[in-house]
Amino acid sequence: SQGRKKKYAFYNFGVKGTNLNRDDVHTWFMNFLNNFGLQEKHIAILKKKLQEKLVKATENERKEADSMRKRLAELEQKQTSLIQKNLDGVISDSVLKQQLAFLDKEITDIQTVLINVAEDEQDPVKLLEFAEEYLKSPAEFWEKAKLHTKLKLQWFEFPSGITFENEKFRTAQIANVFNVKSRLSGRNSTNVDPSGIEPLTSGVQNRRSTI
Repeated sequence: SQGRKKKYAFYNFGVKGTNLNRDDVHTWFMNFLNNFGLQEKHIAILKKKLQEKLVKATENERKEADSMRKRLAELEQKQTSLIQKNLDGVISDSVLKQQLAFLDKEITDIQTVLINVAEDEQDPVKLLEFAEEYLKSPAEFWEKAKLHTKLKLQWFEFPSGITFENEKFRTAQIANVFNVKSRLSGRNSTNVDPSGIEPLTSGVQNRRSTI
């Protein structure tokens, strides 16, 4: 809409008399988002659980990597021993060259595997630390994001969408990472029955007008 001196952005819900000031809607939505913000104690619990899961899930891989590292140390020791035997005249140069070639190949193969293992490793605890700002203050993070990022965040946070009624937002499902808060408190007053859910991206966002 437009006043005498300036334009005002608003959301239109397709029903007469339902135009709402954009800034008001954003404030309500941000308050709703911050209901799910995690405190330090929630973050600490997440880190602990993630670490426990990581240790259990990667137990076999870590054992195999440790075995490879031990084998690598043995091969490097063999290299040193062969060179010393050659210096002492125990083995000839040709034998040394042949044996070192065999060892070099196995060492290279093991090192390649260990490098790939290191590249594949992702520490979820470090990833969680990177996302702490968002987890603690999801509304502030959302407000600073670009439009396409806001839409992605909305779908991530509320997989089943949200409803808006009487200046209040509600949802039937939140992202699992935020469930730690509701599980600790034993309740989630913002949850509603999934029937009739209308996602924000197809409701509020698509009906916004900036005349």
